[in-house]
Amino acid sequence: MKSLSLWLVLCLAALVSTPAFARYQRLLSTPARIVIVLVLCDEGEIDCPDVLYVGVDRASGEVTQLKGADWVRRCPRQNEPCQHIGFKFSSKSSDYYITDNGTLTIQSTRGEQLASEHGKWVDI
Repeated sequence: MKSLSLWLVLCLAALVSTPAFARYQRLLSTPARIVIVLVLCDEGEIDCPDVLYVGVDRASGEVTQLKGADWVRRCPRQNEPCQHIGFKFSSKSSDYYITDNGTLTIQSTRGEQLASEHGKWVDI
């Protein structure tokens, strides 16, 4: 089941890498999950409101799909994006944060931390 899930994620990455769909994608491999982040805005845009999360739980094979956006720090004076921090996604019950250094944090909408793990970005 684990190898099937990984194979499925890699096939999805190949499928969505066409220019008509994702502008660019990143794969994060953590101890518990494999996550593909699909950015639908042009590469270099640091405040993209259109980002997709496709994650596979390594233990169960469960697939999670979420919509989200770039996670950026705003400049104090102009309220424009100054620094890309990572990506943020939301479901009905949880918020997912992925930093540029590869940390995935999942919190309940009440702010309770459900998971936190560090992974490695893999070239795809």
